[in-house]
Amino acid sequence: MITHTTQLARQGFTLIACAFIVSALSNVRATELTFNIAGFFNFSNMSQDYGDKVTAATMGDFSYGIEGGFTPNVSVSYGPDGADPAFWTTGYGDLTNVLFEYRDSFGTLEVTFAADPGFEVNLHRWEMASYSSAFSQDPTPQIS
Repeated sequence: MITHTTQLARQGFTLIACAFIVSALSNVRATELTFNIAGFFNFSNMSQDYGDKVTAATMGDFSYGIEGGFTPNVSVSYGPDGADPAFWTTGYGDLTNVLFEYRDSFGTLEVTFAADPGFEVNLHRWEMASYSSAFSQDPTPQIS
């Protein structure tokens, strides 16, 4: 299994991630994680199923941007383990429906993309913003 983990360290303000575009390179497909999730409201805990093996624009309560196709060989997890990633609708720059690191002592949001054997993951875009207009320190995304 090939994985890519993206981490954001929080320095005094909450950071978010929104609209990831992920592709499975074997057949070059791309799914946009828009975080359009029916029934979610501010502070809803992020579902660990969102973004997993996307085969349709709408799967249950989850919606995706699928202009680049589907990613049936990619799973996504949100963490780190024991953390409390959550959903928020507006107020983070010009982004809507965002994922943010919420009310725990981690100060880090992790998003892990894992490809099935024989496939790879490629992150095409990552958007982030702050709920505040000022950071005490610039955010530091890390991709590993």
